[in-house]
Amino acid sequence: MFAAAVGTPSPWRDEVATLASSRVPVDTVVSDARTVDAVHVGYYLLVHLIDSGVGGGVLAGRWLSVAFLAATVGLTVLTGAVLRSPAAGVVAGTVLAVSPLASRYAQEVRPFAGAALAAIAATLALLRATTVGRVGWWVAYAGLLVAVGAADVLALAVLLAHLGWLAVRGNRRHLVGWMVCAAGALLTLSPLLVVVFAQRRQVGAPGRPPLSALAGYVTGALGSGVGVAASLGLLVAGAVPALRGSAATAAADGHPTAAGTAAAAGPEAATGSRDRAAAVVLAAVWGLAIPLGLFTVSQVHPLFAVRYLVFCLPGIALLWGITAARVRPAVAVLAVLVVAGSGLPQQLRERGPSGHGEDLVALDAVIAAHAHRGDDVVFIPWSVRRVSQLDPALWAGLDDPVLTQPDRSTALFASRADPTTALTRLDHARRVLLISRTATGGSPPDPEDAAVAAAVRRRLPTQTTIPVEGFTVEIHTP
Repeated sequence: MFAAAVGTPSPWRDEVATLASSRVPVDTVVSDARTVDAVHVGYYLLVHLIDSGVGGGVLAGRWLSVAFLAATVGLTVLTGAVLRSPAAGVVAGTVLAVSPLASRYAQEVRPFAGAALAAIAATLALLRATTVGRVGWWVAYAGLLVAVGAADVLALAVLLAHLGWLAVRGNRRHLVGWMVCAAGALLTLSPLLVVVFAQRRQVGAPGRPPLSALAGYVTGALGSGVGVAASLGLLVAGAVPALRGSAATAAADGHPTAAGTAAAAGPEAATGSRDRAAAVVLAAVWGLAIPLGLFTVSQVHPLFAVRYLVFCLPGIALLWGITAARVRPAVAVLAVLVVAGSGLPQQLRERGPSGHGEDLVALDAVIAAHAHRGDDVVFIPWSVRRVSQLDPALWAGLDDPVLTQPDRSTALFASRADPTTALTRLDHARRVLLISRTATGGSPPDPEDAAVAAAVRRRLPTQTTIPVEGFTVEIHTP
């Protein structure tokens, strides 16, 4: 599923920025991270290693994410089996495999698939550490927590799910072990965390997210709104008869009630009940509470974007699998089919040329056909300038008047000129390509960007407008 049409969608600007960052020398990657994008430096180094070794560009980077998500599915199956039952693990893994959101980020040259893999691997290591009891599993857990933070610092929120699971189980020795491992991992990551905190505005998502963004995470994870509603309805419809049937059978056979059985069974039944409750808490905190928490925090400081929640997908899949394990197998299979079928239209859209929301291949074709050497190019917002990284040679003859060095229009990292200098340069421009992003995410326009765009349109009123998926290209002449 993840590999289907992996090379068809045009890369979007974050993907080409990843490749551009990874293609510079290692010492440059590390030094740049001191001022920008430290949160992804580990991933950039990994992509640098792959690109310098086997090449492949965007396609190789996407295959890496495919491998990460495929491994995540496998570990989700194992984790579900440990938490509840083999059936729960298979259902959870299947739900994750058919999730449109998982497929979308399995085909992107970004670190989010790797963060999901590290998070599920750390969770499984914690489960093994608390069941097998060997020190080696605790060491593995601590090491995997470091990998989680190196992949994406926000994914360290999975620690809250682990804490919830341990708190419900009530084993103090395991809780102490978790505290030692978590503290060791955070101490190891502390240099990175300090730099990332200093760059926290770069991590933030644009604008305060609407409630529809949170709903988009759930529907993206489980196919669609119809898929979510239908699957939940099937599960409820299947669970009630199953529970009634169990109670009726017990009464007919003269068995004690569930409460009586638990009381008669003593500590073993109580432990089993706590473990089942702990599994639900682990999955619910991971798959639902953490996204809700990030959404709430984002009303003050934006941190919520669906791509940041890919590491939560194993949690929502495990919650689904644990719930489905309580119903008849036929009902669970039908519910999974509903999820898969309802998500199919989104899966197909994501595999089209503009499936990632931006068609940089088409944008480059417009530049090749209409740009002239010596033209000025202006990006609105300024961060959109990363689009030039797909084919820097194509953009090399264009000047960016908003930069301190206008001839560095294809540089990945460059300084922005002061507004007066930029506007003065535009007064002498003869032909300007104004490239603006069509989707703003609800964030207000930057005042400097707005002033630059207004100056271009006032100074050079004649324009030709060419729409491209994700962007609008305006060609301004006198």
